[in-house]
Amino acid sequence: MEINDFSALIQLTATLTIAFVAVEYVKSYTRVVCNRIFGLEKTVKDAFAECLKCLTDTETLEKITPPMISGKSTNNIVQEAQLKNETLRKEIIDLEEKNLAAIGSVCRAHSMSSLCFFLFMSNTLLLFLACLESRFALYTHVACIVLCIFSILYLAFGWSLGEKKNPVKLCNFMSLKHPMYSVGVMAVLTVAAVVLAIIFINSSFIQNVEGYWWVVLLAFLFVSYLNFVMFVIKIRSKSLGFLNEIYKLKGDKKKECEVAQSDIKDLMGACRLNDKLKSDNQTSASQLIAGVATRSYPRPPGSRRYPGNNKLAT
Repeated sequence: MEINDFSALIQLTATLTIAFVAVEYVKSYTRVVCNRIFGLEKTVKDAFAECLKCLTDTETLEKITPPMISGKSTNNIVQEAQLKNETLRKEIIDLEEKNLAAIGSVCRAHSMSSLCFFLFMSNTLLLFLACLESRFALYTHVACIVLCIFSILYLAFGWSLGEKKNPVKLCNFMSLKHPMYSVGVMAVLTVAAVVLAIIFINSSFIQNVEGYWWVVLLAFLFVSYLNFVMFVIKIRSKSLGFLNEIYKLKGDKKKECEVAQSDIKDLMGACRLNDKLKSDNQTSASQLIAGVATRSYPRPPGSRRYPGNNKLAT
């Protein structure tokens, strides 16, 4: 069995990983995953739209006429309620825009680009070893074992330490420089392992390399593809944390909106009652005036009318 037997898988891994790095650099692939698969953008819009529905629309607010209650004007109360309503509306719109813009940065797995870049370089080294395999089969297989073991360890550390907020300088998996330095160190260690294999060529370990080197290579290729699964799991975990914050924020703002809406409803109820009382008073006054105008009074005894005159003579 030779490395070339796995060349198709190695080339595919190298292609996918460098493509991810390029796409993430030009257009945030993470944001696309968050919006298309997990629906973060839609969830944010729906959450804040639900808050806005609890508020009274601007047109209705402008129609509120301050009623007189116990002979006192409620103009200040109405203006305060209108200001509170509009302030909440502006806060909710600003929060929606802020959280929509934060989707890409909050849910971005910064270490993914670094790990993919590392995989691209390590798979490229494997293809280079495949070119030497026909002349130095034993030594290339030793180098393959060392390269794959260090690569698996690097990925494991990257998954566990890659998203630290304050990473140690030597473990900063969010930087693209880190995989470059790591591959350089790994190449030196691989050369050192080959030198040791030449020195200890007769040892049982070196002689048995041919029996299991391909198993280590297969394990590395499996972990390489597993890296994309880990990426989705990380994004899902971070998106859930982000959504929990959105739901909490929605709950707080919705309560504030409901209080503001309750105040507006009370004012609108007072306005309707005040208008009804005014209408009833005007109707009663009109009826009273009409009754007085049409009422007929009896003539006093002994009174008489003059012809052509409506006045009574006594």
